[in-house]
Amino acid sequence: MIRLLKYCLTSLVLCYSQMAHAGSVEVTWSDPDEYTDIKPSSMHSRKSFQEHTFAQFEKYLNWLAEKKLPKDYVLKLTVTDLDLAGHVWWYGSSMEDVRIIKAPYIPRMSFGYQLLDDKKQVVKSGEEKLKHMSMSQHTILPVNMDNFKFEFNMLHRWFERDLLAEAQSSKT
Repeated sequence: MIRLLKYCLTSLVLCYSQMAHAGSVEVTWSDPDEYTDIKPSSMHSRKSFQEHTFAQFEKYLNWLAEKKLPKDYVLKLTVTDLDLAGHVWWYGSSMEDVRIIKAPYIPRMSFGYQLLDDKKQVVKSGEEKLKHMSMSQHTILPVNMDNFKFEFNMLHRWFERDLLAEAQSSKT
């Protein structure tokens, strides 16, 4: 009986903690044709690769916000530059373009942001120029978000280190 009570109480706590976080993200991609590196391999057109990339980034950022930001908080990002990990090179006898991921070609991202609380007041804002210098270290992400694992790890670290502390302190 006590074991069942502990199980029920643990389940309630876990459910409540999941409900306690439900923030969202709004992303604006400013002048993406001027980004440093958002080049596709031979497998995609530039336009379809951009659309796919932006959709994946927005999906990941919303996943982070839903899990980590307090309820009804909104993170507004205006991305001004994106440099994906690796570099697109011609490769093989067919001379197809492929993205080669090597340490010298680290991911970078520049953006402005505003974090709004549940009353739409600015909690934190600023400009960021992120880069992931240690991209050779292991990165653990959900399986369906692995295509941009180095970029997402970089964003996750910024989210945890710089954004969440402010969001949590403003909520108290």
